[in-house]
Amino acid sequence: MLKAFKDVLGEEFKDNIEFRHVLGSSVYCECSDGSVFSADTLNKVEARMRELIVQDLKIVKNHITSDEVDLYFSPKRAVMV
Repeated sequence: MLKAFKDVLGEEFKDNIEFRHVLGSSVYCECSDGSVFSADTLNKVEARMRELIVQDLKIVKNHITSDEVDLYFSPKRAVMV
């Protein structure tokens, strides 16, 4: 789903989408900055998701340690990058 958002929004995409709940085949998401997407944007994201499904892309799961997660999200990371 994030890939579809990135593809549709392009440069406007902000990494602020938080997945909150899954109920059946539905996913409830929120933007951490409080922004709201238009119905048109959500329709485009849904269409893009369907295109990606047809492509049957391989999904690779990466495993990282808790320490790596802490480092990634630490304030010091901003200085290191």
